[in-house]
Amino acid sequence: MLFKSILLLLIVAPIFSIGQTNTNTPFSSRGIGEMNPLTHPIFGALGNVSTALIDSAQLNSENPSSYSFLGKGQPIFSVGIASNFSTFKQQSITSASHFISLNYFTLGMALSQRFGICFGLKPYSSTGYHLKSSKISGTDTLNYDFTGNGGFSNAYFGLSVKILHRHKHHISIGSNFGYVFGTNLNEITTTLSSATLGGIRDKSIQIKAMNIDLGISYLYRIASDHDLVIGATLTPSQSFASTYTNSLIYAFSTTNVLGNDTLKSTIINNNIQTPSIISLGFKYDFTKKNKEINNSNKSPQLQISGELKLTNWNSYNNPLLGNNETFKNTIQYGVGFQYAPHFDFLDRSKDINLIHRMKYRVGAIYQTLPWSDQQVQLSNKALTFGIGIPIINQFSSSSINLSCLYGQRWNGIESTLKENYFSFNFGVNITPASYERWFKKNKID
Repeated sequence: MLFKSILLLLIVAPIFSIGQTNTNTPFSSRGIGEMNPLTHPIFGALGNVSTALIDSAQLNSENPSSYSFLGKGQPIFSVGIASNFSTFKQQSITSASHFISLNYFTLGMALSQRFGICFGLKPYSSTGYHLKSSKISGTDTLNYDFTGNGGFSNAYFGLSVKILHRHKHHISIGSNFGYVFGTNLNEITTTLSSATLGGIRDKSIQIKAMNIDLGISYLYRIASDHDLVIGATLTPSQSFASTYTNSLIYAFSTTNVLGNDTLKSTIINNNIQTPSIISLGFKYDFTKKNKEINNSNKSPQLQISGELKLTNWNSYNNPLLGNNETFKNTIQYGVGFQYAPHFDFLDRSKDINLIHRMKYRVGAIYQTLPWSDQQVQLSNKALTFGIGIPIINQFSSSSINLSCLYGQRWNGIESTLKENYFSFNFGVNITPASYERWFKKNKID
C-alpha cells in the first residue's frame, strides 16, 4: 500500500511543476529561452549521452525507438528532480544564483515483443534570469531591472515498433508526438533613483503547438557477452503557433501594481520556426557472464557510449521579435563510461552486496552554444559523474540515480560573461516486482 501511495504522489507531483523556473542563466533571455535546460540523471552522468542508451530496464524518451526494447510485463515509471548552482563573473562584477525544480516524469511499457509505448511531460525550453544596470541621466540615475521567467513544456505520447527481430539483429523505429505549451515572460523595469515611479515593459510569448521527434536504433549481439547499439534521432524544424504580447506600463510605484496605467499593449499572432536537431550515438556493452573471475561470483559489465548532436539554428526564425536575433549552429560531443561490478541486479547471492550491484558512471561534454558575445561564440565544457543505486527490497529493476555536472560556459574573452556551474540531478525508476504485473487483467475461471 505504501509503495502504491508513493507512486501516486510521484505521478501527481510533476503536474504542479508546470510554469516553474527551470534555468538560472542570463543567456536564457534570448530567443524562446534555453532549450532542453535540464538533465536526466542517468544521461547527465554519462556526458549527456542518450541517443543509443537502449536497455530493457531503462526508459529513454530521448530516442523514442527504445520503447520496444522494454521488458514485457515490466512497465517503468520515472521521475526526476534537477538543481543548478551558478556563479557569474564579468571583469570585477560577480554574482550567484541557483534553482531546484521537478524535471520530468514518464511511464513506458512494452505491449509485445515488437511494440512499446511511453507518455510523459518534460521541459522544452525555459527562461530564468535577473539582471540590473544603471545609467546616469542629467542629475539623476536611471536604474534598469531585467527579469525573465517561465518557459514551455512538452507533453508527449511515444510509440515504437521493431521492424527486425532476430537473435542477433534488432532494428526499431519510433516517434514521440508532443504538445508544446506555456508562456515565456521578459520584463524590463525602469526607475529613477530619486523616485519610485517608472515604467515597465512586459514582453511575453505564448506557444500552443504540436511537436514530433523521430528515432531509430539498431542492436547487434556480437556475442553472448558483447552488444553494440547504434542510434539516431531527428527533430525536424517545425512551425509553432505563437502569440506575442508587448505592453508598456506607467507605474506610480514599481513595487505596487495598484494605480499602474497601461499606456500601450500590442498583441501579434505569428509562427515561430524551430531549429532542426539530429543526433548520432553508439553504445558498446561488454559483460563477463561466466563468473570465473578470481573465484568470484560477480559478473562485471563495462559500457562505453558516445554521441554527436547537431542543431541547425539557420532554420530558426522568430518574426515576433524582429530580425535582431542571430544564433549560430551548434555541435555537441559527449562520451560516457559505466561500470557495474555485478550486472545481474536480481541476484540475491550472499556474497553480492549493494556496492556490487551499483552502477558507476563518468563522462565529459563539449558543446558550442548558439549565443555569441563580442561576435565570439560561447561554448560549454563539463565533467560528469554519478551512480545508480538499485532498490533491493523487491525483485525488480527499480533504482535511484544521481548525477553531478561541473562545467563552464564562456567564450574565452576576459571582458565577457563567464558562468561556472554545478548541477545535481536526482531520479527514481520504479518497476513492479517480478511477482507483480501492472495493468494485468485477471480472468475469471
